[in-house]
Amino acid sequence: MINQDNGLYDFDSFSRRGMDSVPLSIFVGGKVGLRLERFEMTLSATPGLQVGKSWSGAGLVLDAELTWHALKLGGTEFIVVASAKFSDKKYNNLYYGVKSKDVIDGREEYKAKSGYLGNSIAVHYHTWKPMNSLIFGMFVECQNMDNSVVEDSPLVINKHNFLAGAGFGFFF
Repeated sequence: MINQDNGLYDFDSFSRRGMDSVPLSIFVGGKVGLRLERFEMTLSATPGLQVGKSWSGAGLVLDAELTWHALKLGGTEFIVVASAKFSDKKYNNLYYGVKSKDVIDGREEYKAKSGYLGNSIAVHYHTWKPMNSLIFGMFVECQNMDNSVVEDSPLVINKHNFLAGAGFGFFF
């Protein structure tokens, strides 16, 4: 659904109809990890900042990831990644909260709390041919929000998401 506010186009879902747009936010963080042979464990913390009039905090997202470099032959690699996300109350309310002024039929007030946000599992494939400086990659990923602290939000329409993508690059 396209919603036109103040001359700007905003692509919000039907569940957010009539609500203010989610403010533009920038998330920049750090990551630490440990790699042993084919396994890698990483933890990342990503605080956010809302850009615009208020310049207020947008919350914090924590991500725990386990990566298995399943197969590596020359410039070809298959990778399996499992992750779990956690976030604070401010982040969850920014994206999943419903204020009393936004209550309509079928969308009740909702105040999110901190905690588990969901998990995902992904498979990546990429290949690099150094002779012709070409890299190609693709991935599939399944995301799940079952048992998350925001699964009861009226803004959560589907607790499962499937992503796939491909790309290539040429280095010169």
